[in-house]
Amino acid sequence: MSNEKLPKGIATDAKSAVMRPSLLESAFPYADVSRLVAADRRSRDGAYSAHRWFARRPAALLRSLLLAAALPAEASIEELWSTYRQPVEWLRGKKVHDPFLGGGTTLIEASRLGADCIGGDIDPLAVLMARHASNPPTRSEFRESADALIDHLKAQIGHLYPYREATLPLHTFSIALVTCNTCELEAPLYRNPIISRGVDKQGSVARPLGSTVFCPQCFQVHELPVSADDFACCGSVWRLDEGTFAGAFFVCPGCGAKSTHRDLKTGIAPRVRVAVEETGPQGRRFRSADHREIDMEAEARAFLLANWRKMDLPNAEFPSDRTDARPVTFGILSYRQLFSDRQLALFGVAFNWIQNQNLNASTDRALRLAVSNALATNNRLCGYAHEYGRLAALFSVRGYSLPTLAVELNALHPTAGRGTIPRVVERIMASLSRETRRYVFEENPHIFGSERIAKMATLEFPRSQNVSVDVVSADSDARREPDYGDVDLILTDPPYFDYIAYDELSAFYRAWLVNSDLAAKPLHPPATGDRVKEFGTRLGRALWIAASRLKPTGLLAFTYHSSNPDAWSAVGIALDEAALRVTALWPVLTDPHMGHHGKKGSCEHDLVVVARPSLIAHSGPAPFEGTDDPAEAWVADAARVLQLGEADRMNLRLAYETCSPRWGVLDVP
Repeated sequence: MSNEKLPKGIATDAKSAVMRPSLLESAFPYADVSRLVAADRRSRDGAYSAHRWFARRPAALLRSLLLAAALPAEASIEELWSTYRQPVEWLRGKKVHDPFLGGGTTLIEASRLGADCIGGDIDPLAVLMARHASNPPTRSEFRESADALIDHLKAQIGHLYPYREATLPLHTFSIALVTCNTCELEAPLYRNPIISRGVDKQGSVARPLGSTVFCPQCFQVHELPVSADDFACCGSVWRLDEGTFAGAFFVCPGCGAKSTHRDLKTGIAPRVRVAVEETGPQGRRFRSADHREIDMEAEARAFLLANWRKMDLPNAEFPSDRTDARPVTFGILSYRQLFSDRQLALFGVAFNWIQNQNLNASTDRALRLAVSNALATNNRLCGYAHEYGRLAALFSVRGYSLPTLAVELNALHPTAGRGTIPRVVERIMASLSRETRRYVFEENPHIFGSERIAKMATLEFPRSQNVSVDVVSADSDARREPDYGDVDLILTDPPYFDYIAYDELSAFYRAWLVNSDLAAKPLHPPATGDRVKEFGTRLGRALWIAASRLKPTGLLAFTYHSSNPDAWSAVGIALDEAALRVTALWPVLTDPHMGHHGKKGSCEHDLVVVARPSLIAHSGPAPFEGTDDPAEAWVADAARVLQLGEADRMNLRLAYETCSPRWGVLDVP
């Protein structure tokens, strides 16, 4: 690449500056970091509780990277872990930039370390979350406004969510009634008749052992012993492992014809309520649905018809060019169709109240995030984890899935329920605390074999430093900040070639928010043409623009993974386009035991790609060059301390093959 295309922030006399390799480039302890990531998997950090995001890099990884980038190469690993466990502003006076803000982990962790931060994202929801994290309201002002909002909801729509009685409805269960396209028989669509199974599973809601089921003909609830395989009702015997829907097909009980959700338009089919789960003095219990649920539905419809003009309900339809054809294939064409009338009333009243309160910016933002967060647990696509006794929110598996047994939550229940308005308010309250519980390595650690011992510790972080975030495209020259060339570190997690269209998922929330449009076209590979070149070129332009903000001594690092050769070819194009040379490449665990969030062949490890502008780093040999198979030697070296599956071994090999021809070294005085 010619000098004209070198990042503008790199001064022409940059080579005269004293280059100091960082610990991130010399000896990043990726195996130890992976152990912290795994240990932190179930720890709760309030800073990330305010609102759901679809993919956050682990906080332990980002804190480690930030500190390692600031420490000199000659620093010891013990020095890294000493700074890690101390809530001290080690990065005060440093500036950190993340051009792909996403869930905001980089800026949250950097600000906790005292750095000044700059971030941007095309998604206004991501920016709203980051602004809340960096400039939250006080606990007292948020609590006062949140309590007033809940009181207003009870006064306006409390009759739709009966919360005053001793026994309170918590979950209402329903199944779709679909019409066979072959014989025109209307029949219930269900995988099996089980509503709930009390099996004393770890982490489940306490309830008696046994199964709660519904009759597929009369829809009455039955309680069965845990050993039961079937039950009798309406003159038939119903098996607990059978239904009318199996795999991806509804099998008509009349003619045997198979149909898909697309054929049946299941998402907009009429539904029959089969059960209600209630809470009361005797704990939780189930009952059959009755006229009370029908009456409540009619009341909700009447309220909505009388008040819809006062509410800013979502009007947008799902675009036809979506990457994920769902939920359109279910027959759902607009965001409004994702909600029942009662849920539309809830959110319409809540957002309207916030809009008309003239609150300060931080409190207004926090309340909007709280109510927005409740959208995923209060919609018509919520399911039920029947062995755990909990509602399964929309996007639990990062996409639009259609449960055969849908659940409507009592959103105003004061004590129980996952994702009620009181619960999301408490999540915001948790985000306002400066304390968090995190795993750290002990001072003067005991070493067992090659592994350090991690322990849980309470850390109290300082208030956020100067943080500036904006809705902006990473590959656009349009930026608010005029002071290019003063950034010490760029640390980011760019979109991947094998991507999940998070912009399509966030649109579910943005449909309810003001100023909800994306700033630019998302950075995805095109559907046709040279997908690798176009994606790599756009990513390279974004990295080049970001690098224009670097000090001559600054560095850039990003995380990435894929077992697809095209994805890493695109990274190679991006590195060339951005005039960057790789000075370190580290594998690290980021998605441990993904379970239902992953699939066979998914990568659990990311590669941390560390780079410097080519004017700073000259070409040099990559690790293991000179061996018969340098890439395999590098993968084997990582496999000594990391548990790598087949997909991850390919991920690491492709990363090495992409980065090794672009390796760079610093001139050290």
